[in-house]
Amino acid sequence: MNPRQRTLAIAVLITAASGAGCATVAHGPFQEIRVESVPSGADVRIDTRVAGVTPTTVRIARGRTGTVVHLSKDGFTSLDVPLKRGVSRWLAVDAIALNPLSCQGLRRDQSCAGMLLGTAAMFFGIDLVTGSAFTFPKTVKATLAPIR
Repeated sequence: MNPRQRTLAIAVLITAASGAGCATVAHGPFQEIRVESVPSGADVRIDTRVAGVTPTTVRIARGRTGTVVHLSKDGFTSLDVPLKRGVSRWLAVDAIALNPLSCQGLRRDQSCAGMLLGTAAMFFGIDLVTGSAFTFPKTVKATLAPIR
């Protein structure tokens, strides 16, 4: 590898590493969710873990699947609220890595497609592995029915 190729390779690595995993950098692998109930004062569990009493804020790993918020209070019917996991809008920023203009300066024998696929795999991979590619609702609001 000649000095020019080495400089280009280092520049590509630094650029890729600085922008890799946009969702991971923007909001991280955890999300805070506000949990409220009517009436307030309900016990909150996330799956089986005690998480507080409403109103409260809980911290959940974005990569978790099948997460359920369980609310209970004496004299009221317990309620399970499954959290719907969505995709972070920050993944769209990862797609910038697929810009074919980033292949400018490559020689004919160097693969633009290979470079784009490798960079995209790194960008999206970081967000998927950390769980940052996903989001939950910001608030869970529930009304508990009185036991009659």
